[in-house]
Amino acid sequence: MSIIACLRKRRFLKRVYSYIKSRDYDKAVSELNSLDEEKLDEDYYYALSLAYLAQGNTKESMEAIDSAIEKDRGNPALIVHKAKILQRLKLYEESSSLLESSKQLTLFNEEILYIQAINYLALNDPAHANELFYEALKTIDKRFVESRIAMAVELFLLKNRQ
Repeated sequence: MSIIACLRKRRFLKRVYSYIKSRDYDKAVSELNSLDEEKLDEDYYYALSLAYLAQGNTKESMEAIDSAIEKDRGNPALIVHKAKILQRLKLYEESSSLLESSKQLTLFNEEILYIQAINYLALNDPAHANELFYEALKTIDKRFVESRIAMAVELFLLKNRQ
């Protein structure tokens, strides 16, 4: 891809993400769907998946993320996003299996631990969920206060359920 094409793509995706950020999901989907399907790569499909998911269209979101993964099988961010969609669909076992079978996910360790903890919580395995929440809290960089607070809240809620 030429430098000019890269810059155009970057500008386009920046515009799409600005629509998503401002909650204009219909505009984001419309922009992405206006492109020739042959030009779509994993970045476009990922953005489309995010927009569909934000709209609540989980089926379309799953189709888009599957297309993204098909284009770039080695991208761990795509695998993590698919696991989150499966979780939203309450397919906790499938979400866990996907994360456990993906060896390239070490860059997302604390996020994976958090997703897995939520999966085990939903599957009525609070002991395993508790262990994973604590492990995630230990691995998160101290600068990510929001993530630590979210996990602490989950742990608190977990303890109150038991």
